[in-house]
Amino acid sequence: MQVTIHGPNLHDQSKGTFHVHAAGCRDNQREERFNGSEHPWTLEVDSAQAVVEEVYSDHMAEHPAGDKWSTWEPYLSDFAFYPCVKDLPCERSAAD
Repeated sequence: MQVTIHGPNLHDQSKGTFHVHAAGCRDNQREERFNGSEHPWTLEVDSAQAVVEEVYSDHMAEHPAGDKWSTWEPYLSDFAFYPCVKDLPCERSAAD
């Protein structure tokens, strides 16, 4: 699924530091016009995990293996996944 990620410096971050919409969602324009999203990026992902890893891979790499911050799960709360991406699974499948 192609998604567009907005953030981190949005005017309204009450739902999350990053807002994730389907690439074709009309709300992407609203994020840019009304929420201060200046540089959204669009990418192909297979899960919410992939979104988090795309944004926080450098942060995770700074922590030793086994540290909770070296995995994607603690960062998930920084993201608001909107209804247009409701079919996006949370985790990657074991085959990936």
